Amino acid sequence: RSLVGSEMCIRDSYSNTLDTTVKKMEDGSTYVITGDIPAMWLRDSVAQLRPYLVPAQNDPELADLIAGLIRRQFMCINIDPYANAFNEGPNGNCWEKDETDMGPWIWERKYEIDSLCYPLQFSYLFWKNTGRTDQFDEVFWELLLPQPTSKPLTMVAARSAESTFLFIGIILLKIMLSRSSSAANDLKLFLCISLLLRRVQ
Repeated sequence: RSLVGSEMCIRDSYSNTLDTTVKKMEDGSTYVITGDIPAMWLRDSVAQLRPYLVPAQNDPELADLIAGLIRRQFMCINIDPYANAFNEGPNGNCWEKDETDMGPWIWERKYEIDSLCYPLQFSYLFWKNTGRTDQFDEVFWELLLPQPTSKPLTMVAARSAESTFLFIGIILLKIMLSRSSSAANDLKLFLCISLLLRRVQ
């Protein structure tokens, strides 16, 4: 009986994400809220839908949902590569008012390198599991390849491991100096900066 109960719990949990956090948008993209917060984190939304990559191999509707999330993620990164959480639309909602450049799409503007890495990895894993390439659209390539009027993702994340660590350290320092945050958060940022700058010495 306990095995049956566990199986039902797993089945219910597996479908819960699709039932309660995923929204198909009119433009064909997919918006995924994180828990009870009405915002989409780039990293968390990947983690929420990654368990569905394998069944998406034989489920075109599920695959479309995942492809829609990837398109939405890169649309968001194109809006602001330094933000980590985005609103469903340009409604101006946010976790808290901050001194950084908070546009109406931004729920939280806290630079995290994994917020850029997760969507990239997810795009690759989606291709590996389904063979689809429609997620590699013009918005995707605009962020990865140099453009005359835009800053590519490779420039944002920096081109080598050494410069990436230094880049992150500088960004964290800039955030610490410009954000209104608690002493505990500032201490965490300071420790991160110290470790990163030691890494490039």
